[in-house]
Amino acid sequence: MAGVLVALTACKSAVQLYATRSADMHEPAPPRLQAFAAGEQPAIVVDLPKHSKWGQKAGTLWIDEALTGKTIWNQSKFMREGSTNYFLPEGLEAGTYIATLRSGGEPVATINFDVK
Repeated sequence: MAGVLVALTACKSAVQLYATRSADMHEPAPPRLQAFAAGEQPAIVVDLPKHSKWGQKAGTLWIDEALTGKTIWNQSKFMREGSTNYFLPEGLEAGTYIATLRSGGEPVATINFDVK
């Protein structure tokens, strides 16, 4: 799993994937967070700027437990280049998670975050 994170981090993707509080997700410049309190609802934001080579296609956001690799949550959404897309994963308890955006089964971007 760590090798995948290193490989994805090394790739320069125009797609921006980050975590923020759900209350802040629609702000012009929401804070990018790596840790959330147990009562906070994390939001995962996928920003697809123009010229990101995304086009118009479906993407799936997967949330996995970092230690076990067990999938906790996933959701697919049709997304267009030049748009910002929001995901509100459910069922997250205390732990470390990996969020991976995939398209056509291939990973596009990944982040990790903690719920305390």
